[in-house]
Amino acid sequence: MPEYTFICEKCSDNTSLVCTISEYSNKSKTIKCDSCGGVLYRDFAEDNIDTFVSVGLSDCKTIGQYAEKQSTKYTKAQLADMKEGFKTKKTEGGSPLPQGMSRMEKPDHGTQWTKD
Repeated sequence: MPEYTFICEKCSDNTSLVCTISEYSNKSKTIKCDSCGGVLYRDFAEDNIDTFVSVGLSDCKTIGQYAEKQSTKYTKAQLADMKEGFKTKKTEGGSPLPQGMSRMEKPDHGTQWTKD
């Protein structure tokens, strides 16, 4: 039997329901949250549904396809945590230059091109 995932509008609790399709169509409109009694709605993103057509990791042609294939293993919350942990952060300054060298300053005016 399929497992359906619901999320509460008020407290954002996840609830899973394992039932047949006919039971789902009858129960889905009357399910209330166990924690707060709020209205539950389907959370399709949390359902672990894979498509029938599957591309293997070895068949991926770009790094984007590979990343997308790998990311289907994780929930939205796990992906958000991973993205937060891997954000690049700007640091002040850079590595010191060798003696006698200096950094170039950007000009205040735009680049002007001349025709030879």
